Amino acid sequence: MIYHNGHEQDLDAAPHVLGWFLARGWRVITMTMPQAGENASPGFRRRKGHDQLVRLKRPLSFFLQPVVAILNYSNAETMVGFSGGGWTTVVAAAIDPRIRYSYSIAGSEPWRWRCRPDKPGCEADLEQRLIPNYLRLYELGSGRDRRQLALYNLHDPCCFGGRTHRIWGPLVRGNFDAVSDPSSHSHAVTALHLHLITQDLRRWAVRGARDAAPAAATTRRQLGRAGRFVRPGSSSPP
Repeated sequence: MIYHNGHEQDLDAAPHVLGWFLARGWRVITMTMPQAGENASPGFRRRKGHDQLVRLKRPLSFFLQPVVAILNYSNAETMVGFSGGGWTTVVAAAIDPRIRYSYSIAGSEPWRWRCRPDKPGCEADLEQRLIPNYLRLYELGSGRDRRQLALYNLHDPCCFGGRTHRIWGPLVRGNFDAVSDPSSHSHAVTALHLHLITQDLRRWAVRGARDAAPAAATTRRQLGRAGRFVRPGSSSPP
């Protein structure tokens, strides 16, 4: 498994996440964002919006080539990412089919539902602005024999809070679901996120692709009972 940290985080930023997966038998390779933590260059100052990346011929490769390198030298099929690392997870899964199971936490959202007056996080970094259609990325990462789960915090003060994932999530054609932690008021990986990822992985990765459709149906039923996943036409929880 690959775990990708977010902006301003180093390799030791998420011991509760690494400890959770290690205790349950996964081997974990952890990563940081470019120019963050151990990847930071001496004297480097990140500009708002990463606009200095426009000088690069291929700005997205700055984020994706390290992931591809890890895939080349490991048997990792699963990738989990938080915040900027969640964005990286979505893009990497879209372009590299070796990532069969991808889990993005507070990482991205389609532009139509991201930029709303009542939601924070409309201002995006340069690398995020280079991608016009996130719905298509989700579909590429959740195609045949693959799985993607997007996780959010309902009251996230930074990025992608709210309930709009209930509208656009069902529009994604693939083995994809979008859920949120209704009790979280922080920009963080919560205990509920970790529980849902583990539960989902055990259904999809351990049992194999032959159980994919029943796994998706079971996940949706359970999330529906918990009031965290709503399909079009169903009643919203309180």
